[in-house]
Amino acid sequence: MPDRPPGNAASSIRRGRRLIPILAGPLMIIAATLLLINGFVFRGRINTADALSFFMPTYCFMGRSLAAGHIPAWNPAIMGGVPFAADPQSGWMYLPAMALFSSLPCDVAIRFMLALQPILAGLGIYWFARSEGLARPAATVGGLVLSLAIAGSNLGLSLPFAGTLAWTALLLAAASRYLRATTWPGRLLWAFLTAAAWGQLAAAHFSVGMLMGTAALLAFVGARLWMMLREGSTGADALLPLAVLAVAIPAVNLAILLPKLSYEPRTDLSLGYAGLQRLGAQIVGKVSPPVRVGPARLAGWPMQLTSPGGPYLGAVPLALITAGWWHRRHRPVVVGIALFAAACYLLGLRDVASRTPAGIRGWRVVDFYLHSPSWFAYPVLLAFAILAAFGVAAWIEAPDRRTRLLAVIPGVAVFWILPPFMGVALHDLILLAAGAVIGSLSLGVAAGRPALAAVVPVVIAVELVVGGFSRGRQPPFSTGLGISNERGVSAAAYVRPGPIASAIRAGGGRYVRVGAIDPGDRGPEIANGLLPNHGMLFGIENVLGYDPVAPLRYWTFLRAIQGVQIKYNHSLLFRPVPPALLDLFEVRWIVAAGPAIEPGDQRVVAQGPWILYRRAHGPPRASLLPSWRVVGGTGAAFPNPALDAVIDPGFDPSREAVVETTPEVPPGGGGSSGTIAYRSLGPQSARIDVAALEPSLLVIRNAFDPNWHAEIDGHPTRLLRADYLFQAVSVPPGGHVVRVAYDDPAVGEGLAGSGTAVAVLAAAGLWLARKERRQARGTPASRPRQDADHPEPMPVASEPAG
Repeated sequence: MPDRPPGNAASSIRRGRRLIPILAGPLMIIAATLLLINGFVFRGRINTADALSFFMPTYCFMGRSLAAGHIPAWNPAIMGGVPFAADPQSGWMYLPAMALFSSLPCDVAIRFMLALQPILAGLGIYWFARSEGLARPAATVGGLVLSLAIAGSNLGLSLPFAGTLAWTALLLAAASRYLRATTWPGRLLWAFLTAAAWGQLAAAHFSVGMLMGTAALLAFVGARLWMMLREGSTGADALLPLAVLAVAIPAVNLAILLPKLSYEPRTDLSLGYAGLQRLGAQIVGKVSPPVRVGPARLAGWPMQLTSPGGPYLGAVPLALITAGWWHRRHRPVVVGIALFAAACYLLGLRDVASRTPAGIRGWRVVDFYLHSPSWFAYPVLLAFAILAAFGVAAWIEAPDRRTRLLAVIPGVAVFWILPPFMGVALHDLILLAAGAVIGSLSLGVAAGRPALAAVVPVVIAVELVVGGFSRGRQPPFSTGLGISNERGVSAAAYVRPGPIASAIRAGGGRYVRVGAIDPGDRGPEIANGLLPNHGMLFGIENVLGYDPVAPLRYWTFLRAIQGVQIKYNHSLLFRPVPPALLDLFEVRWIVAAGPAIEPGDQRVVAQGPWILYRRAHGPPRASLLPSWRVVGGTGAAFPNPALDAVIDPGFDPSREAVVETTPEVPPGGGGSSGTIAYRSLGPQSARIDVAALEPSLLVIRNAFDPNWHAEIDGHPTRLLRADYLFQAVSVPPGGHVVRVAYDDPAVGEGLAGSGTAVAVLAAAGLWLARKERRQARGTPASRPRQDADHPEPMPVASEPAG
């Protein structure tokens, strides 16, 4: 007879066996997702969508700043300089981006970021389902459906919306634990985690995505409130936890909210999408056309979830979407999530969006919605994943065959029978048919046999991975072969500067590219350093940029000086280039396809069809001007007398400045004003040594912002707005040292506010935990004062522990 293992070894084996069912579901979600996007994680590839052109440079700039011990408040690399931490898509306080890009090379971090989003989404659904009492197989199905729907379609390439779904799932999981906590110390811990998850949702997509996730939270909380009241809780008992959560969410996230909300009034999006369309037309003297509804969906779009090549949801999950209704214990949550899905489905339809009343189209929330109603298809995927999990649970736990049959009839009718009649090609339904056959067998095995239910998620995982690698239909969600294999290129190649970026970095000064925002061939050998935001990767400064959030004056100036309408989130420069624009922004380098922009410009190097030219007379970053003109500023970006003055063809910024407030020194005689030496002290500060021969205006070609501050010889001085966009300081005669620095107080105030909120929650939780421990031991929490009337301690009434 073989020897039994020693006691410690036997105990370890037992612990390992207990861990297998606990870890099996999460590990299956992670493994299936990594298999589908293996090109990102293991083969160094990256897709050439916004992840490459926008998010990798942006997050890389943030990560390098954090690794160097600096908070990136100002970004000098695009648009002549813009606030960074306050930008809603900068990644500031977005913990996954901060952690990955401050600790890993940028090309590795962006690949891991793309892989992390669907994994977090799947795990969030799994943990939510487990918190709501679902068995592990059902929770695993829900997690697989969402994670592989994201990883198998180009939704995974949209970091804002993939992040929206991931953090909404985690938000629901934390909120479920919060509302189910039985003690206040535990409840406060989960209140903090719920608030933190909401903050990450806001950091992922600080507009429509945040609204979608908040709506999902409200739908779930409403369902739980219904359950609590139905189970006998009083209104006060049910509403108190909701009130605590309503206070904790904004308080914990002040570090995210304050900078963004303080910056928003100075940006283009303060006008809304419709307002920008009207302003763009007004600037060029045209009549703005009626505001159109953005991309929206047709009523039959969910039928596309039945064929591969996009977010394929699988035969069994689709069949069981409505089955959760038959689970009485979970019915309120199922109804709440189903109503959320129905609302998002309806909002995404063109017929609904086009009928939005004219009287409310100017509301900010409605304006964001009408910009692209099609976005509301994304949360439907999250809701379907949750409903599929509850449907699997209802199937397994159903008391009889009749109940199971009634539970699947609606889903089978809609998603198995209807697709061919809604335009889905039969050859695109082959995988659905195979999944229906094999999945039905797995459901038959699991019906009434919880011990065998693990076969269901295994079969579904195989089906969804095959669907993710299959080629299929075209938009709205198409990719095929998994997103990591579609048009993938080497991520490492994009973080190595090309010949143009190398030459600009060696020579210093700002550059501009003349032409379309997309340089054409996006291969690294052609496009490297030419995409608008790549200056952040290589430490060079671009006059243009690609960002949906731009300073309103910059947005207005670029269109007014060229007299053209440009898409709201693009910054473009076309031939013929206004000479004043190049001088105002201190442009030393021009990238163009074709001949030089100005006579005398020197050709330096070529990169594909693009040529780098050095300007013959590159202006300095700062200059002393004895002459200036004061115009009556209105405060508005448009119309504005200062804007009219600087876009006038006769304006010469090297001879005269335009200011909107009177400087503190009188104008000089108009002769030589002296000398200066400009030295950058980092991305958000500079020193200028001045030797002024007469009262002068020191004009600095860095973008003006209220959070820039100036001092002369160590004493604060007023920073003026010059030439509509830039900075100026009044300088008396003599030698002086001028320093300018950017400091956004909202960043520090937000960090302090969030820290205080977290400290208050922690202190309250510790105090309540201590109180509950005392009550559990039978020790009075306090002892009353003894006096002549009460010589003995007064009895203390006992209180419930939780």
